[in-house]
Amino acid sequence: MQYVKIPVPMPPRNACFISFRNGTRELTRRFVRELHDGLSAELETQLGRGIGIFLDQERLQGGDFFNEIIAQDLCDSSCLVLVYTPSYFDLDHTYCAREYKAMLEMESRRFELLDGADQRLHGLIIPVIFRGTVPAEIGDVRHCYDFSDFLLAEGTMTKHRRYAPKLREIAEYIAERHRVISALENRNCADYRLPSTDSIRDWLAGVVPKPLGLPGRVNV
Repeated sequence: MQYVKIPVPMPPRNACFISFRNGTRELTRRFVRELHDGLSAELETQLGRGIGIFLDQERLQGGDFFNEIIAQDLCDSSCLVLVYTPSYFDLDHTYCAREYKAMLEMESRRFELLDGADQRLHGLIIPVIFRGTVPAEIGDVRHCYDFSDFLLAEGTMTKHRRYAPKLREIAEYIAERHRVISALENRNCADYRLPSTDSIRDWLAGVVPKPLGLPGRVNV
């Protein structure tokens, strides 16, 4: 008897990828660090060791450039946590917008492989509002988690009465998406590249927040 080896899907290396616009001040860096650490701790209870959340440490230190190798980590992630600030979508610094569009494309392809329409109701982009108001194309179709009242003077997220339950809820959602995506066919991430800046520029121009006018003056 000849046995046929059936390929087993390889789960994504990362349960999730945190996409954020770097900041020069400690407030932004602390927020992203605590979000990552809190979600990672909760995820360990859901998925065990070895499956974590990708965070670009160079960007966290203030680097304002995109490393193409990071695109492979995004491809090898089940979903994306979008840390929203008004500077997230920017015409000059497009790496966050490119990460967002990349996950939109992956979400669409992965949805085609899912069985059951109900599974397609659970998106793979999780917006976390740090500051500002998300664009309509995000806020009108996705559930957003509001952390906009986070301040340096407050305690850590994992021990905070408002933030801790949100961290647990987000982690549970990520864990469930990871289980679902892990059952899909293998990905080829070795040569993966993000959408180019030129390919998203027209779309991005409609998403970037418009500048506020001076008091008493009408912008036209």
